Amino acid sequence: MELMSTNLNENVIDSYILRPNFFYNVEGTLVAKEGKKVKIEKNVEHIKVTYSLRLLDEIDAQVGEKVAISKDNISSMKIDKQKEKININVSETIRKLGLEDTEEVRSAIEHLIECGIPINRENIESFLASKAYLKEIVEGLDFDSCIKLIERNIDFEKDSLQKIAETLKEIKDLKKTSLKNLFSLNRSLSYEEAEAIAEEIYNRKMGKDVYDAIIALHKERLPVNKENIEKLLEVVNKLYDLKDCGDEVFVKTLVEEAPVNIETLYKFKYSYKWGRIDENITGSLYEQFTVVKEPSIEDILNMLKNLNIDNSQENIQLAREFLLAGVHMNRADFEKIKLMKEELRELIAIANKENMASLLKEGVDPLTEDISDLVS
Repeated sequence: MELMSTNLNENVIDSYILRPNFFYNVEGTLVAKEGKKVKIEKNVEHIKVTYSLRLLDEIDAQVGEKVAISKDNISSMKIDKQKEKININVSETIRKLGLEDTEEVRSAIEHLIECGIPINRENIESFLASKAYLKEIVEGLDFDSCIKLIERNIDFEKDSLQKIAETLKEIKDLKKTSLKNLFSLNRSLSYEEAEAIAEEIYNRKMGKDVYDAIIALHKERLPVNKENIEKLLEVVNKLYDLKDCGDEVFVKTLVEEAPVNIETLYKFKYSYKWGRIDENITGSLYEQFTVVKEPSIEDILNMLKNLNIDNSQENIQLAREFLLAGVHMNRADFEKIKLMKEELRELIAIANKENMASLLKEGVDPLTEDISDLVS
């Protein structure tokens, strides 16, 4: 039973005369010989081909001689192809062909040589044109335009790169015309229209905040571009982030005598937090740190009383931050910070993408403009 299994495949092949024979006669120069193992080389159109053969019968030939091996004498074959390196003077070739000596032209010549294609002006220009068309297609193709190309009966397998690129350009031009019409509308944009503009700018669907920004910019007749969209979103997002701005940020702003604007408060909010964390890490590592004593409620209440300030929860918290920061507190500075907080709250309450876009139109940068000026 085991014997039958061993010879089954061979017997089936013999019975149906299906034994494969893919070998062919090999001619060339004998470069190596070891019994029935031989290597033969030949050149085919600037390509060096090496045949590693195992023969049925040894041949009577010496290394270096021209030989012809019949396919009937070959039991196995391995083929290795290596392109010949063609040495040409690229600069001289470019000059003779009347082309501009650029990296792109040099690269084209190298690729043509590598592929064994004749170096002439027509082939170089054809290569460069195909490369340019391919770049246009890769950069311009998206899901939507792909569908439109198919609707125009473009065959991606058979049609030339030139035809695909030119049809794609037509589609993009139509889309740009459509967007220009949207920009020229006197009415407000719809979300669907804002979505179409966003997809053109970002090449993908975006969130509601982006659509709102586009609608606001369009309403103010500001250029609807990526820079303006992201500037408007930065203002609104940073301002929203300052909703939970702690008293320590206002104290630091006062101490540093920094301008009271969105950018300053946002920067101090995060630099202050990280500063405290770094201080604690350093302390735990080296056990050399100054312990900031938590002020007692009695100390805080006494200070407020001395300054004739109401001991509300908000005032107690603010006074605590003065003491923790080691800053001398007087009534003027205390009231100044309370005003900062009130103006920030007011700005957050009234700010939206529309009025921030309106400020941008007037040449005002909401991030660096003093908050008191924004709410006045």
